Amino acid sequence: MGFLNRWTWAQCFALLFGIALVAGGIVGLTVNDTFNTGSGINGDEFMNMFEVNGWTNVVHLATGALGLLVAAFPKAAKLFAEIAGVLYLAIAVWGMIDGGEVAGLMAINAADNVLHLGIGFVGLMAGLVSGPGTHYKLVNR
Repeated sequence: MGFLNRWTWAQCFALLFGIALVAGGIVGLTVNDTFNTGSGINGDEFMNMFEVNGWTNVVHLATGALGLLVAAFPKAAKLFAEIAGVLYLAIAVWGMIDGGEVAGLMAINAADNVLHLGIGFVGLMAGLVSGPGTHYKLVNR
């Protein structure tokens, strides 16, 4: 497993957040798997904190799976981290402005907004600091 010897911050982000988002999306579908749309959509609470519905879980599954697919490739992981960072920051801002949903699809609440801000910030920073010679040693050998 020599490829694990040196990873960029973007690769670490893609791998770790990929795992977390896929797991959250799968478990989230057991909490709420409805795909309602429009104004005033409701979700159910996940972990007594986050509001989720089917669309929220699909977004988490899709972005998480994409992160896992690109994690082994530094340039792809950098692009993923930057785009995912901007996407999640945009979702957080939209959620703060609207208050209960994003695009009439994703049910959200204040805890979701904080989570999306965190994911967005970490992703964007990981992407921006990753480049040639910016590896983090993940495995000691």
